[in-house]
Amino acid sequence: MLTLKGGKQIKGKPTKTTADSITLKRGLNNTLYQKSGILTVDYLRAKPATDAFMFVLGEAPWMLIFDPEFYYRATGLPGRISIRLYDAAKPEDNSPNVCTTWH
Repeated sequence: MLTLKGGKQIKGKPTKTTADSITLKRGLNNTLYQKSGILTVDYLRAKPATDAFMFVLGEAPWMLIFDPEFYYRATGLPGRISIRLYDAAKPEDNSPNVCTTWH
């Protein structure tokens, strides 16, 4: 999901990205958005399953009918979380990633 500097939010599937633009597919249309006009880029994904749900799924899948989370997931309503990939308000840092806690 893109948020443009004018405040408009646009959801779509990225088909091409470069250092200064991104192309989103919405329906049958591909639209190019320049980096200079983008405020934020967020990746929307389904919430991960809880550890309890995954345990029951692996150990006793027939017990899932007693788990409320099963019904949310079966109907496609597990909820969404937003992961911020780009924010124009923050300075860019192109330095290499370095782990400082493990040597």
